[in-house]
Amino acid sequence: MSLLGIDVGTSAIKVVAFDEDTGATLASARAEYLSDYPAPGRMELDPDRVWAGFVDAVRFVGASDAVHRDPVTALALSVSCDEVVPVDRAGRTLGPCIMAPDTRGADVMAKITDRISMADLYRRSGLPLLPLYPLARILWYRKHQPETARAAARYLGWGEFILTRLGLPAVTDETTAGRWLAYDVVAQGWMIDLLGQLSITPAVLPAVAVAGKVIGALPDEASTMLGLRGKPVVVAGAFDQICAAVGAGLRAPGDVVVGTGTWENTTLLAAQPLGDVGLARGATWGRYVSPGLYAVLVMNANGGSVVRWFADLFADPHTRTAMADRHDPSNLLPIVPQEQPTRLLFLPHLQGSHAPWRDPDSKGALVGLTLATTRGEVFRALLEGITYELRLNLEGLAREVPIRPPIRNTGGGALSKAWVQLKADVLGVPVCSVEARETGCLGAAILAGVGSGAYPSVVAGQVRVCVTTAQVDPDPDRHRFYDDQFALYRELYPTLRATLGAI
Repeated sequence: MSLLGIDVGTSAIKVVAFDEDTGATLASARAEYLSDYPAPGRMELDPDRVWAGFVDAVRFVGASDAVHRDPVTALALSVSCDEVVPVDRAGRTLGPCIMAPDTRGADVMAKITDRISMADLYRRSGLPLLPLYPLARILWYRKHQPETARAAARYLGWGEFILTRLGLPAVTDETTAGRWLAYDVVAQGWMIDLLGQLSITPAVLPAVAVAGKVIGALPDEASTMLGLRGKPVVVAGAFDQICAAVGAGLRAPGDVVVGTGTWENTTLLAAQPLGDVGLARGATWGRYVSPGLYAVLVMNANGGSVVRWFADLFADPHTRTAMADRHDPSNLLPIVPQEQPTRLLFLPHLQGSHAPWRDPDSKGALVGLTLATTRGEVFRALLEGITYELRLNLEGLAREVPIRPPIRNTGGGALSKAWVQLKADVLGVPVCSVEARETGCLGAAILAGVGSGAYPSVVAGQVRVCVTTAQVDPDPDRHRFYDDQFALYRELYPTLRATLGAI
């Protein structure tokens, strides 16, 4: 039998059917969709594009010979968070979804801070006060589109939106609810007191279930539409970064996964909520899918996007032509001979700094150039700078939660042996890569397996299907060199902060 993991992202949906016994991929599909940019600082997405992509991708997988031989018994969703779709009482969408990078909402922040301090909000929700979260979007609709707010019977995340289209209840899970800025992660429930002070009725929010709990059987009409045989059960999935952590095999305090895609996202498991230090360092935290564990997340916008920028501007024409899959940073690595550490220092703030500096106005900088500097050295310096930033974040978190090696590496960057070795050398700890390419889909499939009874627990599912490569150990000489360079890098942003902010 097979399990279906579905990853609903901001630009594409990925669907993978896995063999429930081995975790082998039986069939997969990807459907892309484009966002709209109606004005500077605005980014919107038509929910119907997401729904159409979902249907197309699932139908493609369902029509495969392998899935016909091993029918899907359960499915779960891994979803992009921080976005909501307003719908009326009939479930009709009331307009496009305002996407997370959209800059609207700063003018409603005071409505929240007048009622709760940022410190208390962080201690309860695990999130800093930012306009991208659904609570702020609801307040924005009320202020700027009151007709939409009056007509909105519910606000749905991507997972609940798809569930309702399938004829199922609008149920989210704890990890996803934890991204609304209105969910008390410790008490495990919506912040009724804060919602009341903001005059928001809890009825407009989805019900919350534990990840891995069965939501219901897929209705016959939906099964027929999607080309799935039988009556697979639909199981509560998780926030996409959490699903990726599940698919990477994280199961104990101190386990870490670094996802190197367009962004470089780090997830660390902890046995207790993160202290106030997390707010200062730009980290967020929330429930994990296994009982008694919390997930600490650090996001760096300057990962594969920096590699893509360099490749577009400076790679030779032959290399540019070879870049077939632009969603995979490993295919954007220019062919350069440089293999030795450099004495260059690159500050990878091409899109500001999320963590640890929390400075959206920061800029990139390259220090140490001479007439002898080669293109290969510049490229390696970019990778070194991204990895120095990772080390800054990990060292900050390690003061709260000791890290348990090896560090797992996923995403396109994990396919580059040189970059994996570089991570080990800079961090000074072993690094391994996760064999599954779509760890978010695999994590969702594991949760689906828990709900269907294929696995007695998340950990049991991970033990059965999560596979990592042999670990890469740090080279002692290179690590000593990078220790010295890192001491200089640590002072780079503080030294340049005023200049970078003024440019």
